[in-house]
Amino acid sequence: MYNETLALFDKNTVELMIEEQQEEIKKLAEEVRNKKAELEQSKADQREKDKELRKRDEELARLRREIERLGGNAGE
Repeated sequence: MYNETLALFDKNTVELMIEEQQEEIKKLAEEVRNKKAELEQSKADQREKDKELRKRDEELARLRREIERLGGNAGE
């Protein structure tokens, strides 16, 4: 009888440990999903910033060409 009681306690303890580990796994999986979503948003934000920088670089190059053109005509 003692062995049966001990076995039942052991079984219950193991089941509880399994449940706790499953909850921890669920929690960690949710954290991973959240981090992935944050990373994707960061990537999207970075792509937008890169796009804006390319536009500014193009505008700067255009303005430099315009200054060069106007400066070249100033001596004429």
